[in-house]
Amino acid sequence: MTFPAYGLRAFSQKITTLTSLTFFNLDPFNSTDIFFIADSFPFLEELGLSYVIPCLRYCTSIPSIVEPLSLVLFKLRKVNLSGHDYINDKLIFHLFKNCKLLEEANLSHCIHLTNAGIAFALLERPTLKSLFFDILEEWAMLFAFTRNCPSLSEITVRYCRTVNNVENFNSFVV
Repeated sequence: MTFPAYGLRAFSQKITTLTSLTFFNLDPFNSTDIFFIADSFPFLEELGLSYVIPCLRYCTSIPSIVEPLSLVLFKLRKVNLSGHDYINDKLIFHLFKNCKLLEEANLSHCIHLTNAGIAFALLERPTLKSLFFDILEEWAMLFAFTRNCPSLSEITVRYCRTVNNVENFNSFVV
């Protein structure tokens, strides 16, 4: 599916106060599209750009959209970038630094993110409330996440590598 610029332009003229916009498996997608969205929907607070099936992605260049996204859509409270398999620590740091109102980030299926990179990015967004990602490398990282971002009330992890025993988990809970 290609970016529906004409339809969105017509829609934005009728609905001027749209706050939430979601796309699934949209390709190609580039910084021009991000600027178009920002111009068309100035009150946007939630943006979903997920790839349900990452293998369907052909030519989206995430480095070319994350920076503009975080600069022109700085009012975002929720962002879903799941399935963008080459998002990395640097891009998430940039996103968290520039989106000052960000409360929720879905980064699942972003396989190049590291726990250390997420913890470092959280220093830039201590007001984040919900975080979704794939792999927890060690329980100690949860301490870093909660220490760096005390407002986190929900952390969703799809896979945890090093939970060998209940004692490990209990030491985190206590």
